[in-house]
Amino acid sequence: MFGIRIGNIEELGKVKDFYDSLIEEIQDAEYKPGWKKDIYPTLEMLREALEKGELYIGEEEGQTAACMILNQTCNERYQEISWPTKAGEDQVLAVHTFGVHPRFFGRGLGRKMMEETVKIAADRGLKAVRLDVLAGNLPAEKLYQRVGFQYAGSLNIFYEDTGWADFNLYEYCVSHRNKAYEKDGYSLRLARKEDAEEYYKNNFHPFDPEIARLTGSRTDFSHDEVVGFLKKCVEDKDRYDFLIFSPQGKIIGESVLNEIDWELRKANFRIAVFHPEDCGKGIGSWAIKHTLDFAFREVKLHRVELDVFSFNPRAIRAYEKAGFRREGVLRDAVKDGDQYGDDILMAILEEEWR
Repeated sequence: MFGIRIGNIEELGKVKDFYDSLIEEIQDAEYKPGWKKDIYPTLEMLREALEKGELYIGEEEGQTAACMILNQTCNERYQEISWPTKAGEDQVLAVHTFGVHPRFFGRGLGRKMMEETVKIAADRGLKAVRLDVLAGNLPAEKLYQRVGFQYAGSLNIFYEDTGWADFNLYEYCVSHRNKAYEKDGYSLRLARKEDAEEYYKNNFHPFDPEIARLTGSRTDFSHDEVVGFLKKCVEDKDRYDFLIFSPQGKIIGESVLNEIDWELRKANFRIAVFHPEDCGKGIGSWAIKHTLDFAFREVKLHRVELDVFSFNPRAIRAYEKAGFRREGVLRDAVKDGDQYGDDILMAILEEEWR
């Protein structure tokens, strides 16, 4: 069982041994952070972090598997970067000395540590998490990208262990999770776990058969299935689920970016307005516009793609109006009652959105 906690000063020797062992293990590795024993991290750095409650320990099977320091002290050269998120130093959580011991590679512990970092920043009301990684450390960069960090730029930075070296800088925009939009009493915001019961009650009990037909969905969903699904979506770092609320505060739809590929900077898109009486009011087009704005401006995606059935002309018009282009057709790929229908593939690129 993996757990993350704040270390205490009595564990200084154990933490120092962790870093010494990690550095020894990766000396001959193809990808490494460039750390050197007794130079970075120093014993004094670790002591200070433990005394301030800034050093976090990840434990697996009763052993120290990972460590990191989280504080609000950034390298002075960070101010030279045009960061995606406008935030003062007091609004940023900086990551230092993050490492997973090679004995625990392949267990997803690095991702868990980074996800906990984002949660800590959110709980403190901070706007962003920032870090740097030695250029060429590809596994570390891929980890950060999978969690949702965005590349912000490169700098030549001096550290005691590396001297002057090139580093790539990354940022996670914590405020993404608080994004919301409003129009004429309607609102669009990211889903929360506490929305799950209403999400089921208002829209899946029962699920409208016409909406099911147009989206290729089932018409029968259990309470636990829907509630559990939305809660998992909220926790999933590879998707953003926006909910559409009526002026009365009722959940009437969703607009979703999912299956995000952070390396290719692309995502799948889908939208549903759950009740026919709420369709035809421009709410879907409004939600599409803001979801795309979020995808390209906030998340920095390059491509958003979708598929739509040929017997859903209203949706096709809305997508084309938003800038999606047809890229292909899977002929007779779906059924609409006794008739075949096409599955139309569409996408929009960041330069087309601009």
